[in-house]
Amino acid sequence: MNLVGLFATFSFVVGCAEFLSIGMMPSISREFGISGAAAGLLIVFYAFGVVIGGPVLTILTSSIHKRRVLFWSILSFTFINLVIGFMHYFPGVLFFRFIGGSVHGLFFGMATAVIRQVSDKKEVGKNMSSIFTAFFSTMAIGVPSGAFLAQYISFRWVYVSTSVLGAMTTFLFWKYAPDLSKINEKVTMKSIAAIFKSRKILVNYCVGISVFASSFITQSYLGPFLQETSSLSVKNLPFAFFISGLGALFGSRFSGIISDRRGLSTTISLGMGCYFIVIGVFIFFNSHITIAIIATFFWTFFMFLTTPAITGNVLRIAQNELPESLFVISSINASTINLGIMSGSLLGGIFLKMGKTLYLPYGSLIMLIVSIFSFIILLRMMRRGKAFS
Repeated sequence: MNLVGLFATFSFVVGCAEFLSIGMMPSISREFGISGAAAGLLIVFYAFGVVIGGPVLTILTSSIHKRRVLFWSILSFTFINLVIGFMHYFPGVLFFRFIGGSVHGLFFGMATAVIRQVSDKKEVGKNMSSIFTAFFSTMAIGVPSGAFLAQYISFRWVYVSTSVLGAMTTFLFWKYAPDLSKINEKVTMKSIAAIFKSRKILVNYCVGISVFASSFITQSYLGPFLQETSSLSVKNLPFAFFISGLGALFGSRFSGIISDRRGLSTTISLGMGCYFIVIGVFIFFNSHITIAIIATFFWTFFMFLTTPAITGNVLRIAQNELPESLFVISSINASTINLGIMSGSLLGGIFLKMGKTLYLPYGSLIMLIVSIFSFIILLRMMRRGKAFS
């Protein structure tokens, strides 16, 4: 098994841990006797861990052999999910979700940076999309499966199953991962400061934050939204999650193909433009269950056609202009993705708490418009060749 395959395998495990909560919210609410908005904190705390803990761990482990760091991150992530599976104290679950998110940020940032460095230029997009495809395929496989198991058994066994997958991946990485000693990056305060002076990188981060917030305002509460707007039954929710996840799976896969053939900027522009149209369809036709389900597929398809290209773009800028800070930039990028997820989940939770479930897609539309304007600014800066101010 090659390095891309190993990273993709664990990305699937990480995706399970992050996104399974979406499909299990009704079961988690019943288990702990909390509201749906409170259950949404599982997503928020996990994302908060990626945002804060990921970059911190990346900086602290910058001088350690990359293979060793990756191995221990996979092993610790496995243990964390096992603990969550047996935890009966909700604040304790939130704490370990935060720790798990921190390890996620460390792994994902390091994995994408390593792939960017070791891949042939003609295969960077394909290899990067392999990781994202595995990560987001959990929305097609893990989320509906988790929702089904949580309904009929318990959400706890879903977390235990995730830890079993993590244990298998730990063994595969220990046995087959190549030596990464030639890949080295020691972080200094100067290299960190340079990141926050780069306008291109900061604007690219803004694009990522706003586009993920746009999606997860609605996606985090897709179940309650479809139940209220189209009267979808609880038993049919796993099917809706499957269709949504299928869109993410195909979107992230096609992202690499289009990026390698047409370029990153074209992929992002195409994805955002089509995503804008799909949100409009979702707003006006969500009461029609068939149209709503089809729109759900294209929502995630174009959303996740866009996001791997956004990551590829920030790493391209980093490799060209700040190669000494590539790993930290990649880790912060993973943080911005989850900052967007966290922001979207929080905003969606506010809508839900106010009883304004029908307004979720409008919030998504506003955040997408912010992302589009940010990307237009980034394109102008790239054409002018501005890196710093």
